[in-house]
Amino acid sequence: MGRYRLFTLVALGFTALDQATKAWARAAVERDVGHIDVIPGILSIVHWENTGMAFSLLAEHDGAMTLFYVATVVIIGVLINMLRQLRDEDRLQVWALGILMATAVGNGIDRVVKQSVTDFILVTGGRPPALRAWLVERFGTYAWPAFNIADACLVIGIGLFFVDWLFFQREDKAIDPDPPEEPLEG
Repeated sequence: MGRYRLFTLVALGFTALDQATKAWARAAVERDVGHIDVIPGILSIVHWENTGMAFSLLAEHDGAMTLFYVATVVIIGVLINMLRQLRDEDRLQVWALGILMATAVGNGIDRVVKQSVTDFILVTGGRPPALRAWLVERFGTYAWPAFNIADACLVIGIGLFFVDWLFFQREDKAIDPDPPEEPLEG
């Protein structure tokens, strides 16, 4: 399968998963107050609407939505340009780009349709009491901010790039293991 087809299938698949899970959360959980315990005390499904970006940054800023629209278009362009530079054999990077495209498109759809992004996965537990107290003192909560599948795709996509770089990238130029015996003259 060529890189363009693989990229498209991955991006569409993860975008569909993102949109379907957000729709389910909006239908299943009352906004801002309801929750479903998946793993009691650790993992819950909630329904929060975020008008900002990560950690609600710029949520109250005038013009933030315009900034998000422009940033989404630029990111999509960058991802497509990166895809064009890959070879069909660079499958892990193609997967990474497709997953990152799902991040941009999934949250972009929310912003265009609702001017907010639905977040619904909430991780709250699994921390020692001393760490909880410190987190509450510093940040007012010990819960990680709620997120969605598109947000998780961002971490997964970047992680795939890191794995590819760490384990699969090879230097194209061979390095001579034996340096010349005569010093090079400059």
